[in-house]
Amino acid sequence: MKNIPCPDFKKSFCEKCFRQNEVLVVEDAKNDPFYYDHVMVQSGQIGFYAGAPLFTTKGVAIGTLCVIDTKAGTFDEEQRMLLALLAKQVIMLLNLRLSLCELEQCNALLKKSNQEKNKIIGMVSHDIRQPLQNIMICTELMLADEDFKIPENHLEMMNTNHSSARLMHTMVDDLLQLVQVDFGNVPISIEPRFTDIVALVHRSVTTNFLYASRKKIAFHMGIQVSSNKRTNIRGGPDTQGGYVVSYDQWEHDFDGLPITCFVDPAKMEQVLNNLLTNAVKYSNPNTEIQIEVGRRENKAYIAVTDHGLGIPQDELGNLFIPYHKISVRPTGGETSTGLGLSIVKSVIQAHQGEIEVESTVGKGSTFRIILPLPTAPMKPVAEETKPQETKKRDSGSKLSVLVADDNAVIQRLVSSVLKKRGHSVIVADNGKEAFTAWKSGNVDVVILDEEMPRMLGSEVASAIRQVEKEDGRSRVRIISCTGHTSKVYQQKILDCGADEICNKPFEISKLVELVEHM
Repeated sequence: MKNIPCPDFKKSFCEKCFRQNEVLVVEDAKNDPFYYDHVMVQSGQIGFYAGAPLFTTKGVAIGTLCVIDTKAGTFDEEQRMLLALLAKQVIMLLNLRLSLCELEQCNALLKKSNQEKNKIIGMVSHDIRQPLQNIMICTELMLADEDFKIPENHLEMMNTNHSSARLMHTMVDDLLQLVQVDFGNVPISIEPRFTDIVALVHRSVTTNFLYASRKKIAFHMGIQVSSNKRTNIRGGPDTQGGYVVSYDQWEHDFDGLPITCFVDPAKMEQVLNNLLTNAVKYSNPNTEIQIEVGRRENKAYIAVTDHGLGIPQDELGNLFIPYHKISVRPTGGETSTGLGLSIVKSVIQAHQGEIEVESTVGKGSTFRIILPLPTAPMKPVAEETKPQETKKRDSGSKLSVLVADDNAVIQRLVSSVLKKRGHSVIVADNGKEAFTAWKSGNVDVVILDEEMPRMLGSEVASAIRQVEKEDGRSRVRIISCTGHTSKVYQQKILDCGADEICNKPFEISKLVELVEHM
């Protein structure tokens, strides 16, 4: 084996280049008083050396850019300058590469963190949806049950509970959508229909009345359809404990036409609730909040005005930035996530609308929503607070329905409703039981929860379609109930064999309609 000479690091060319921190030139190494006895010079490997030191931006020496020859040579000042310049370019490229590597590492960590965040959000949202589903179904059944006599003074509270649960469901879905995309880059999906926004505002005021009453804040509502026609209605806490006028009274007092817009009522109700809760949050006790609905030319508007603390002018431009919190603090110690107004703006933009803000410190703020009016007059779809009942089917239209859900409350309630409508019901607690029950029974409709143990609902649907194909069995109707709002995921469920998607939390009347729509 050939012996490889070991260099003397005390006489290293690179080490000396680092120490003097400039270009080092050794034109004749054999006759150089410092390097003549260097092992690589003695072996004839180095006769000429010219090198420039390479330091990172943090001052770490990483090497030299050098020119080596076995024979002695010359190196003039221009060549020294070019070598130094070339070394700087090498350092720039190396630093760029190091920065890219650091950026890739940061991106990998962010991607992993984002995946963990989405996983946690998905689990939390699923846990939130389940109790919401139970509240909605139980309340809906109580409202729809003719044998269950609800006292008149409790009926409105139950209706409010039901609509609030629906609103919470919408808010959870929107929050999930917003945290998984860049704000402003992906529009919120909406399902618009012709809606009476006067009724919408009244429902939101009713929903927020109890919250306002805790701070003894009154709501002052008004409708304006022209510059010379305005109707005012006052509702809110008084010395006897407070009240909110019913929409029937509001309609009676207002003899004009409804103000109809083509909007998603659930999303717009979320916007109004956000603005009203903010108004209450930043208002002092024993004050008023004005809510005005009106139309001007081809626009409709909703204005919410409080007489609270106001917002500094230099902070108005940041109000709609996600997670941004203003310097003004709520008057009752309430908390804020900084997400509400960013969601409001996203929803309004999805409706091709605008939102304006006027504020004076110490006097209060006005948030004004501006929405386009339909070009042709249309009759609004009635927004009923009480869930609609589906009509009874003929006795000859009874169905055999398989209900598969690992939530015992939902399973029991859905089964109870279907049995009352004359259908026979088979239940399953997990995906494997559901597939076995379908395979061994004569089933007309299969209701599958997507997130079930042992087999997902989509996996059960796929297995059913495969057996139908192999055995020549008739196609069963499959309804998938899922909390996944992603269009991609829902398409995956449909591709696996489901006929319909029923979003959770669902209204029992909608599920019954899907079951009986053969």
